[in-house]
Amino acid sequence: MAPNNSFKPNLLRYGKSVAEKACHAFASTTQVGLTQALYLTGERVVMRKLLTAISVLALLSLAACSNPSIVRVKSDQIAAAAIRTVYVPRFEGNPEFVEESTDMFVSELETRISAKVVQGASLRLEGPDIASGGNIADTDYAIAAAKRAGAQAVILGKVTSHKDGATLNGFATVRIIDVNNGNVIASFHRPSGKLMAWSEHQTVMAAVQRVAEDAAKALR
Repeated sequence: MAPNNSFKPNLLRYGKSVAEKACHAFASTTQVGLTQALYLTGERVVMRKLLTAISVLALLSLAACSNPSIVRVKSDQIAAAAIRTVYVPRFEGNPEFVEESTDMFVSELETRISAKVVQGASLRLEGPDIASGGNIADTDYAIAAAKRAGAQAVILGKVTSHKDGATLNGFATVRIIDVNNGNVIASFHRPSGKLMAWSEHQTVMAAVQRVAEDAAKALR
């Protein structure tokens, strides 16, 4: 029997995006006519496995998108604060992530806003509560440090992560505080938004990038 040359699959590249950036977009490559090929060769088992894999991927996508985000911005108070300088002390949370998280946040912020960004040191010594991703540093300490730096706003940040068997995620929380009156003028909490990741570190950094984008948008 002569070979069937009518099936010549074309590469089809597509992307998937989720509303409100609940998950990161991902791209994949597939072949047009794959179903035809599988049936022509009688590989129905392969088709069932493929459909199962797609179903599992869809469920993972839903799980990854289920983590809530918080976006709270008081635009009128931000405008009234006349922010020319922003002070960012070192983030708190897991010691494995805080240094890189602060560096990334500051780097992202500097490239996105016109105000000067001053990176500060830790506001307090590490303790069990801080190391486990507990509370954000005391506002009074933060405001005092920001005033010494000549800033009109201080941004407090915290990073945490979660790992349970085959699932993992990272989270970042930031608050923007008016140094003059101590009011929280913006706050953000974001999960990584990643469907797949290799490490907790990767998910934490993804979450930090998201809150940096949020903060920059509020301060523009």
